[in-house]
Amino acid sequence: MKIRGSYAQIGADAGTAFQYYPGYSFSSIAGGSVLNPGVLTLSMIPPGVINNNLTWINTKTANLGLDLELWRGELGITADIFQKNRDGLLATRASAVPSTFGATFPQENLNSDKVKGFELEVSHKNKIGNFNYSVSANVTYSRSYLLHVETSPPPTTWSIWKGSYGNGRITGNGTWLYTIDGTYTNVTQYETAPLTGGTNGNSKCLPGMLILRDVNGDGAINSNDVLPTNWARAVDPPLQYGLNANASWKGFDINMLLQGASMFSYFMGISDIWGYKSFPVAWDFYLDRWHTTDPKANPHDPSTQWMQGEWPALLNDWTGTTLGANTTQNNFNCSYLRIKNLEIGYTLPKKITRAIKIDNTRVFLNIVNAYTFCRKELQKFDPEREVGDYDQGITYPILREFNFGISINF
Repeated sequence: MKIRGSYAQIGADAGTAFQYYPGYSFSSIAGGSVLNPGVLTLSMIPPGVINNNLTWINTKTANLGLDLELWRGELGITADIFQKNRDGLLATRASAVPSTFGATFPQENLNSDKVKGFELEVSHKNKIGNFNYSVSANVTYSRSYLLHVETSPPPTTWSIWKGSYGNGRITGNGTWLYTIDGTYTNVTQYETAPLTGGTNGNSKCLPGMLILRDVNGDGAINSNDVLPTNWARAVDPPLQYGLNANASWKGFDINMLLQGASMFSYFMGISDIWGYKSFPVAWDFYLDRWHTTDPKANPHDPSTQWMQGEWPALLNDWTGTTLGANTTQNNFNCSYLRIKNLEIGYTLPKKITRAIKIDNTRVFLNIVNAYTFCRKELQKFDPEREVGDYDQGITYPILREFNFGISINF
């Protein structure tokens, strides 16, 4: 058993260089003036208010770990807890000044945050006759907390709940979405439904559109009805995990690596892929949408017959409708587990290879990105891939690779 510990304190540079110097600077060419014919004179720009006390960010990092191995490797545990505090993050002081002040406040070392989490790995290896195997699983969890955020005083308790005001608030803790309560199947349902179109009421809405819950009960659907019902979009998911396993028996061997992540979401914008905005349709599954049985029928006529679909009907203008509203229909929980690497091999017996003056020969099949376990919506896009331009999922897909090989040692 080994117990480990470490602590470090460092300073990190941040902000624009030399902003604490009280010197003038030249303007751009566009900011110059022609005072004499054919001669451009650049302006001199005063620095405004400067901060002579500006300094680096103070970072403190601590780690405590445990390494444990029992019964000659039949059980192994590696555990770490860590925390990093940053103090003096740059921000501009939130203070009201009169318009005659004539300058802006400089950056100061005002904000602070911390990151803390843990890592855990559990391993097991053993031998039963000619069968050898080992397996190890690991998990990492970390979150970032806002300790202080320089901002104007919140006007209401609602703004405190929705905003980022520090005091231990976790960053990336949720995506604010409308709650879906079903689908409108007839335009007459809009007569008693909460209003979505402002002065137009619900006159622009059609069957097939989502029923959004009026959370605060004011009879209107707006930004006051969203709730943090989904994990935030994140480049580095807070929870990441994996598993590595291998086994061998009489020349046969198998190696497998699983990798996954959770506690983040995947957003698919529905503006351009529908075909009635700036760009043509990119995905054929959006063809499964509500549409009138008779293409020439008036869609706003209550007697018009409709064919149901998974997605709402097409419109050339979303104004006054629930189309484009952020819901779980276009924000997916992104938990997944992927067979990242799978390799199966066979090593020829020594009596065969030595007869032909070869020391070792192994043939193998290797598969990269063999399969991903995730919700069906993500199967179309891949949870490990960025959505790309316009949030349309049109970046190049992660490939599944098959490799056949032979390894010969003389």
